[in-house]
Amino acid sequence: MREKKYFIISSIIGIIDLIYMNFFNVKELINVDTESLGDSLSNVSQVINNPVFYYTLGIMGIIAFLIIIFIFSKNKESKYKNLLVAISIIIFLTSSNTIIMLISIINILLLRNIQGDTKEKKEMPILEKETSPNDTIKSLILIIIYLFVSFTLGDIITHFFTNLSNTFKILYNIGTDLFLLLITIILFHKELFRGFKILFKNIANYSSFLLKNYGLLLLANIVISFIIMLLNGEMITSQNQISINSLPLWYLLPASVIYAPIVEETVFRGCFRKLIKDDNLFIIISGACFGLLHTIGQEANIINTLVLALPYMAMGMVLAYTYIKSNNISTNIVIHSANNLLGCLIRLF
Repeated sequence: MREKKYFIISSIIGIIDLIYMNFFNVKELINVDTESLGDSLSNVSQVINNPVFYYTLGIMGIIAFLIIIFIFSKNKESKYKNLLVAISIIIFLTSSNTIIMLISIINILLLRNIQGDTKEKKEMPILEKETSPNDTIKSLILIIIYLFVSFTLGDIITHFFTNLSNTFKILYNIGTDLFLLLITIILFHKELFRGFKILFKNIANYSSFLLKNYGLLLLANIVISFIIMLLNGEMITSQNQISINSLPLWYLLPASVIYAPIVEETVFRGCFRKLIKDDNLFIIISGACFGLLHTIGQEANIINTLVLALPYMAMGMVLAYTYIKSNNISTNIVIHSANNLLGCLIRLF
């Protein structure tokens, strides 16, 4: 009943927010000055012909459908659980409004509390830790190679070669990405293949876990970014993100969805976990190092470096927590890949 009331209230808030942001704010909707619209008939014509008008109606219709389900159903929330999850994901992926996105994430998290069928559910398999004497050595080797390629090698090249073209930079990035990916697979292919084999074999049992932790990752990122915006007075973007946005999509997509999740998760979660046994210490150090990786050496001062690293740190901590709970590096790779894919898709629009 508590979840039912929340869904109704959140849906009403969502509709009101959409009405306020789009229908009453005609200037932003049609992206022209209201003074140049002429008479009211021309105003209405431009609004109706704008695709955002239909997008808004569509999202409002989806949210209204949530209300209808809960108003006319009696204790049947579990029957519509999967449908509501799908709807909430659609709302999140199709909305650029922060409030609507946050509501959809909270909806997904709350759906976990709604009891489903009485049939016995299979638990997500927790992989047993497999250790070998070479784990520490392999982890240190990969970390050292990763840090050298990410920070030192680029400085060495720019020291001897100035005014490098964009083509060379992209080719350099492709080369280093493939090299690090190859080294990662060579050193930890058994753990990677084992993790994905178990994941695909038990995908139905992993789905709830993946969805929940992906929601936590997005929520943490939004909350931290919102706090930074409040403190700074405006949304600021890291130099790392600016550099990423300047890359061609044909390179950015595979690098973000394949290379980065596999290599970064193996380094910052897989390797760090083999070196740090305490759960809390692992979460803090893994998250902090992951965050600083994305900003250190790129910002004007240490304050910007630390502040802009906070969203990445939050993401790293959620991923470290995910690895602790599953002990399966493939779950981290899937969540990391999904998050980066979403960023690439948002760039398209």
